[in-house]
Amino acid sequence: MSTTLIRLYRAIQPYVGQRPRRLAHSLRRKVYGDTSQLGEALFVHSLIENDWPTWVVEVGANDGITASNSRFFVKKGWDALLIEPNPTLFPRLVENSRLYPNVRCLKCACSDSDGHASLRVFDDDETGMLSSIHVEESISRNGERTVGDAFDVELRTLTSILDEENVPHDFSVLSVDTEGHDLNVFMGLDFSRYQPRCIITEIHEANEAEKRAALQANGYELATEIGVNTIWLYGRQ
Repeated sequence: MSTTLIRLYRAIQPYVGQRPRRLAHSLRRKVYGDTSQLGEALFVHSLIENDWPTWVVEVGANDGITASNSRFFVKKGWDALLIEPNPTLFPRLVENSRLYPNVRCLKCACSDSDGHASLRVFDDDETGMLSSIHVEESISRNGERTVGDAFDVELRTLTSILDEENVPHDFSVLSVDTEGHDLNVFMGLDFSRYQPRCIITEIHEANEAEKRAALQANGYELATEIGVNTIWLYGRQ
């Protein structure tokens, strides 16, 4: 899909009804292989310039396909670092990535310091994809959530992981979806050493203002909001 068509679609999207939008998203997935939730990957792809390193890092990769912001780029042959702490999802992530030699999967969670934490999987989430190490995620819109399982998981800073994996300092895409813990992930990233060209992060009411301020302070400008995600570009201020 051309950049012009993608931007035209984004311009008219707010003015069309829900059913046409769902049909458009379904068609997009089938035609372009974009498995992101609402077309985030295609939008980001429209922003990429020729000199950007073909590297994507996804924190909270789930199974590597469902609502994945990285899969579109993986299928294009990009180098990819996919990070997922859930022990029930991680084997599926590895299996779904086995045909792509440029993909590295890591079983851990990202935060502002190294250590260990309890990963809670809630009874109202059959997929396990909404599991979280963030304490506030134990409360949903309808009150207290019931924890079905809890797993002890390793915590690492994103900086230490990028160092270990020799990821370029200006890699193209960083996607962070950690169910309320995104701000902590960014606190564990040394922005003086790593400046991903584009960041996708999930909106979370509890700390959204603080997270946006942190990204802006480190040289990022909000490009757009798509569904529950915001997309940021580095160095456009």
